[in-house]
Amino acid sequence: MKNLPAPKRMAGADKAPASTPRRQHSFSLAERVARLAWMECADGATRRDLAASAARKAAADKADKAD
Repeated sequence: MKNLPAPKRMAGADKAPASTPRRQHSFSLAERVARLAWMECADGATRRDLAASAARKAAADKADKAD
């Protein structure tokens, strides 16, 4: 079995290897709205959780200072 020569690249050709073609996502308007609503809900829950943990920490710090 012979070793074949490497294929030559054309001048100015992109050095990056060819990637797989991107999949086209075609979501309906209802699906897009549902996804955005879910993300907003998750974001709100995260903000509420962060606010609650900050309040607990502040209360614990205040209790430590009172002692």
